[in-house]
Amino acid sequence: MKKDNNFLDDLSKVASSAVSTMMTIKQDLATYIKQQIKLALKSMDFVSKNDFRALKKSVEALHAEVAELKASHKKDGDVKPKPAKKAKKMPL
Repeated sequence: MKKDNNFLDDLSKVASSAVSTMMTIKQDLATYIKQQIKLALKSMDFVSKNDFRALKKSVEALHAEVAELKASHKKDGDVKPKPAKKAKKMPL
């Protein structure tokens, strides 16, 4: 009977260490994948969220200014600007 208990105790220890090892491997793998994703994203030259918001704010201000200039241009009754001339095609 004692032999069976020793066998079960040993089997329990082996299973416990295997589970512990698997959890460690899982954590290491997750860390490695996160690092690789961060490196890949850095190499893609994405714009940071703060830079995007600052650029968006300045573009919105420019759109408002253009709209204001168009409105004042219509109020003044000025003549519409002539459309730009098309560039002539060069013979090949």
